Order: sequence, then C-alpha cells, then structure tokens
Amino acid sequence: MQVPFHSIKTFPQVHHLLSRILKEVEKAYEIIVPYFVQNRRNIHLQKQ
Repeated sequence: MQVPFHSIKTFPQVHHLLSRILKEVEKAYEIIVPYFVQNRRNIHLQKQ
C-alpha cells in the first residue's frame, strides 16, 4: 500500500493532535474514574 507524499508531511501534525487528544482523555479519566468509583460505592451501600 502506497502512502501519498502529502500525508507523510502532515503526519507530525496528526501525531501532535493525537497526543493532545490523549492528554485530554487522560485528564478526563482522572476526573471521571474516581467519580464512577464513588458512585459505585454509593450504589453498593444503598443496596444493603
């Protein structure tokens, strides 16, 4: 499979964009995961 030359030039930009998205996702996980863990504990406590 041949890669067009212009996409090779844009690769660093795409990589930069992907790494930025990954950082945002990681930040979101740091906020969301403890929230879900807390919620699951609360639901578990309510069932008893």
